[in-house]
Amino acid sequence: MIDKKSNKNKSEQDPVFYIDSWSALSDFAKSSPKSILEISAPRKDENRLHKLLTDRNISVPLSVSAKGLSAKVRIATMDEVALTKRLSQDLPPVILVIDHITDPRNFGAIIRSAAFFGVSDVVVAKDRQAPVTQGTIDTCQGAIAFTSIYRVTNISRAVKEIKDQGFWVVGAILGGEKNAKAVKFDHTCLVVGSEDKGISQSMKKNVDVAFEIAGANVVDSLNVSVATGIMLSQLCK
Repeated sequence: MIDKKSNKNKSEQDPVFYIDSWSALSDFAKSSPKSILEISAPRKDENRLHKLLTDRNISVPLSVSAKGLSAKVRIATMDEVALTKRLSQDLPPVILVIDHITDPRNFGAIIRSAAFFGVSDVVVAKDRQAPVTQGTIDTCQGAIAFTSIYRVTNISRAVKEIKDQGFWVVGAILGGEKNAKAVKFDHTCLVVGSEDKGISQSMKKNVDVAFEIAGANVVDSLNVSVATGIMLSQLCK
């Protein structure tokens, strides 16, 4: 149950954004109901909204809108301590590490791909990394409700910690193996690099297996969000 008092206790450092689709609102209601702060919807949709909230036992401030659905949501990210705690629990089959991408919409597209393939843990750097913005939310929509984002000070050190827990580190690197489907690990850490430079040299030292997506050799590379989706489609099956 969410009420005004519990909303006031949320960290003021967690940014607030807006979602404007029923599918995104349904995702948040299902996976992260406490992130929903308030909802505005047309009067004609009152019954639909009431059913969605009642089914999930959610209570938030409501208002009538003449324009369409809009929900205010708070997006929380976690830190190194939370990542260490996560690694001490049941280990996920795949962890995604993003090595300093700069486009917030690419970030959103990657989050959506991760959620689509069931990857819930995403590690990024605190600095020189695209933050979660409204553009990120507009791109990934409700997918972010299924994702835990860990912002760490030293991303290479974080990958080393993940590796020490028994994960094989797979890097998306030009010149690597062409078929990611051929290799299966119990626990995989997929590392993808920035839009212009790819994976950093310091990060490459942690990579156990390098993979390259085979193409028609017409252009050199894919957009990082597209490449990430393809890699996840191969590693998560």
